[in-house]
Parts: sequence; C-alpha cells; structure tokens
Amino acid sequence: MSRLYISVGLAFFLWCMCAMLVSCSGSGSPAISTGNAGAGSDGIAVPSAIARSQVVKGGKAAMDSMNGSLRAKDGSFVFAASGLVSCDGWAFDDGRNSTPRGVWIELTQEATGRHYYWHAQRYERPALAAAERISSIVNAGFQCDPVGYSLPPGMYTAQVYQVDGQTAKVSNFTTYTPSPRITVK
Repeated sequence: MSRLYISVGLAFFLWCMCAMLVSCSGSGSPAISTGNAGAGSDGIAVPSAIARSQVVKGGKAAMDSMNGSLRAKDGSFVFAASGLVSCDGWAFDDGRNSTPRGVWIELTQEATGRHYYWHAQRYERPALAAAERISSIVNAGFQCDPVGYSLPPGMYTAQVYQVDGQTAKVSNFTTYTPSPRITVK
C-alpha cells in the first residue's frame, strides 16, 4: 500500500514540475488559463511575464477596435468566433508616465472564468501624447499579435497588463469609456 502512495506522490510531483516548466517558458505563444493564475486545463499557463510579476491596479487604457470593428457607444464589441485577428488601443503607466514594453490583453469568459491572453506590440500615438500633455507616452499605442485560437461563443470582459520588469500594471480600459463588453457569436 505504501508503494502506491509513493507512486501517486511521484506522479503528482512530476506533473507539477512539467506545469512549472510550461509556465516559465515565455514562448510568446498565446496562453489560455482557467482561474486567476497557474496552469490551465490544457496545461498552458498565464504568460510568464505576468506570472513572475507583482500585479498592481493602475494605468490608463482604452480599446479602440477588435477584429476590425470599432467600439460601440455603450463600450461593446461583437464579432464571430472564427478567431482573434486584430485589436488596437492604447495604454500607459500613469504613475510613471511611461509605456512599459510588455503588453498583454486578458479576455475572460464570463460564464466559465476562463482567461485568454493576447500579446500586443507598441506603436507611436503622438496625438494621444499631445492630448494628455505627456511627451513620454508617445509610444502608448498597441496592436495585438495574430493568435492561433478562436474564442468560444459567449460574453467576455477585458483587461490590459503592462509589464515592466517585475511589476505588471493592470487596468480594465475605463479611462474615458465604459469597460468593453465583448460578445463572441
């Protein structure tokens, strides 16, 4: 009987080690997770840049478009479940008046709590920097990288993570507009 416990314990230990290796790989691939942190049901974890950071609320952000559709006046986006193709918006760290290089969009399916992570690249938005009167945020724009998965139909909420070293600022896109409500059909 004790050999059975040792075998089960060893199998669990090896599974945990594999999960840790996957979460620390930092491959840049889209990540899917169930719950707030750790390995998801498919073994892919929260992006390592976020997982190894201290997450704090803050920053200013807005989502302008998703999959080519502009935000409706009520803050909503509606698109087909055929895949995530594009997103465009802006975000900056309002505490440091900076634009951390690492940007991830977290989409959370409301019915299941499952998280989907979408990496984004920075680009210049000089009109935003001028409007905010903060020249150091000229690089506040972001555009999402193409991903290799489709979202299941349903309602989603969104947040943006801006990662700078060991700190990740998280904001829910409510600087000047309501937080986006995303419907995938």
